[in-house]
Amino acid sequence: MRVVASQDLKPGRPIEASQLRLEAHEGLPSDGAYLADIAAAAGRLPRRTIAAGMPLRPDWLEAPKEVQRGETVQVEVFQGAAHLRLEGVAQSAGAVGETIPIENPSSRRRFPARVEAKGKVVVKGPL
Repeated sequence: MRVVASQDLKPGRPIEASQLRLEAHEGLPSDGAYLADIAAAAGRLPRRTIAAGMPLRPDWLEAPKEVQRGETVQVEVFQGAAHLRLEGVAQSAGAVGETIPIENPSSRRRFPARVEAKGKVVVKGPL
């Protein structure tokens, strides 16, 4: 079995499960070259246009960005026993686990932070 697009999928638009179908495939095993589970594709973003009828490859999809460029985010800073919370402005988009630049709106200083959740980033160590 492999996951196939039942309609054209556009880059940057989240894939809905209703846009996909499972299709039996006869031939050599694809050793993971194609997705075999709709849940593995639903909610992800195509990196390129995927035409209806095409099987989906994992490398054609990316995780949705939890933080968008220009968005105000909650920043949590942990340094030793100190814990600080402040707001910052994301300077690029990022998915969970990615490190993105954040700007402090008061000082205009930029610092790296790891995306932890929608609208939330974390810094471990000094700003």
